[in-house]
Amino acid sequence: MAAQECVTYPLALALEDVVPIVLAGFGYWYLSKRVSDDFDGARSVALAMKIAAFLLVLCSFIAGPVRKILSHAAAVPICAPDFDVPYSQLQIPFVSALAPGFALLTWGVICTLRSRKVAFWPFVALLALGVVGAVAAGERTILFAVGGLWATALAVSTGILASRQRDFVATGLFALYALGTLALPPISSKGNVSDVKVQWLAQGINTATQAIFLYACYRLVTGFVRQSKGTHS
Repeated sequence: MAAQECVTYPLALALEDVVPIVLAGFGYWYLSKRVSDDFDGARSVALAMKIAAFLLVLCSFIAGPVRKILSHAAAVPICAPDFDVPYSQLQIPFVSALAPGFALLTWGVICTLRSRKVAFWPFVALLALGVVGAVAAGERTILFAVGGLWATALAVSTGILASRQRDFVATGLFALYALGTLALPPISSKGNVSDVKVQWLAQGINTATQAIFLYACYRLVTGFVRQSKGTHS
């Protein structure tokens, strides 16, 4: 019988996990900047988006770099074939904030598309359905999947906004962002999710995805500024 293989998280993996979080944070900032001052009530919508972005970034740090650094420092073993997640309780804030955070960001973009502050209660109803489903099934991964769907909704809505600005490069980038987002839940739901090789794969995809998102959001802002100057010139 083969000996059980055990590894610990390398420090490089924990440090690299900071990169996609920072990229995403700047992307959220640019997105909220694009929404601000665009219509009546836009500032309050942008503020809600910034709060959602702060929670997503903070909880991502706790679930990612902080958890992995603690695991590395304590030399917590990760053993095949189960690959139990070390300090898994630190993932709870992230999983809990994922769906509400992306729902708020999506709501902000939809408000911009409608040029007014739309009701948020339909988003709350959809969020409640996801929570009820996760509780009923007793599966935390359902919340992660719901968060991924909301991130995809954000990609679709921002892609529509980019196409309205006639920035078809940004539209394509948001489509790539959606593909990268959809690729992550299947990887994260695998039984060997704590395998270092799987973690490097997930982080590589996530880093590329967030870099694409950041650049696309930057193009949204700069394109809108150029259009506004052209309108008022």
